[in-house]
Amino acid sequence: MKIKHIHFVGIGGIGVSALARIMKQKGAEASGSDLNQSEITDSLEKLGINIFLGKHSATNIPNKAEVVVYTAASPQENPELLVAKKRGLKVFSYPEFVAELTKNYKLVAVSGTHGKTTTTSLSSLVLAEAGLDPTVIVGSNLEQLDGNARLGKGDLFVLEADEYRSAFHNYHPYIAIVTSLDFDHPDCFKDLQAVKDSFKKFLENVSPDGLIIANADDKKVSEVVSQIDRKVIWYGLKKGDVRAKNIQVSKQLNFDVQSGFGEIKNVILNVFGRHNIQNSLAAISLAQFLDVPAPKIKAGLEKYHGAWRRFEIKAEKKGITVIDDYAHHPAEIRASLEYAQQKYPDRRLVIIYQPHHQDRTEALFDEFAPALSKAGLVFLTDVYRVPGRTTSLELPMEKIVDDIKKNDTEAYFVENFKEAPKEAVEHIQKGDVVMVMGAGDINLITSELIEKI
Repeated sequence: MKIKHIHFVGIGGIGVSALARIMKQKGAEASGSDLNQSEITDSLEKLGINIFLGKHSATNIPNKAEVVVYTAASPQENPELLVAKKRGLKVFSYPEFVAELTKNYKLVAVSGTHGKTTTTSLSSLVLAEAGLDPTVIVGSNLEQLDGNARLGKGDLFVLEADEYRSAFHNYHPYIAIVTSLDFDHPDCFKDLQAVKDSFKKFLENVSPDGLIIANADDKKVSEVVSQIDRKVIWYGLKKGDVRAKNIQVSKQLNFDVQSGFGEIKNVILNVFGRHNIQNSLAAISLAQFLDVPAPKIKAGLEKYHGAWRRFEIKAEKKGITVIDDYAHHPAEIRASLEYAQQKYPDRRLVIIYQPHHQDRTEALFDEFAPALSKAGLVFLTDVYRVPGRTTSLELPMEKIVDDIKKNDTEAYFVENFKEAPKEAVEHIQKGDVVMVMGAGDINLITSELIEKI
């Protein structure tokens, strides 16, 4: 589809902004609207994309616009969507346009409840190192991409494929990666079985001559993938076709890979945690299937130092380390804490955590205290209300704090997250590792926290 001008509703979102970058790189004129200014909208404006901030308006869509793409969070009565349809423009949701964009590529769709961003990033860096020049959309900003997307000249398109509202059902991958499977997004999945059913339907979209790369360590992944009649490469720490062995933890993670494609010695990762070894094994499986030589695989993996808001070290000040982390599901909290314990084995971990979304917090309520109790000190804020998905539900957050205390971990409830820096600095000590954690707007306090230390 040749497009001269494209307009994006909700352009500040991580996925929609990636599309805007790619279309700009393809030579299209682009514009977009978003309720709030952010780092993302600022970076898009620097690329020459015209951004309208504030309340959505029919006048935001330029007369020359031919196509309008909107975020899944946008209601159908959005005035920009209404006028676009009235004018007869082509209107796509984010996943619908991604499906259109990826039609002429060999699509590598990276799925999973956890680990999508890291696995997409690792895979992209390895394939780029090998000269395969992939087009990429990743759910975070990656230093090596100078953002969250790149337009390549090769025939591979590496995409972070989101399960929310079953968006990934729109995609038809040549290769699908499944990193993990957990109950999440209770506002659109009623239970774990509904999540499994959604993943199963997605995997049935994989090309008959394609491939599934799946985490053998995850029983729920194994259960779903085993029902799909496709070629499968299993990876894992304990079992699978591609396995890690001789794992050593020091200033880096170091391990060997045992694989039917050929052994790889001395793989180095600059990120920590078992989950990241698994994520790297997914990228290695993909690369070996595509005949990428071992030295290129190792070089690509070693280039990864993390992504925006994925265990991102923001400051080292007065012997205190401050980290911004996106973890918002109990399983992700546990994984991030394991990462921190490996990287900083002799230091106290302090978490300032903002729960994300009322429905998720309610559905997983009893799992948060055990996960957070792995830290030495916890500050819990009220739940982040997701725009467009907010309900009147109120939850007894103090109970999570009480349950954390029962596990012999010091904990405090700070209802207004903006008060957390002031409260935290009264308890933080030299040597602490402070993790500002959550998927909402908790990262907005990081600069003030660093200033107050």
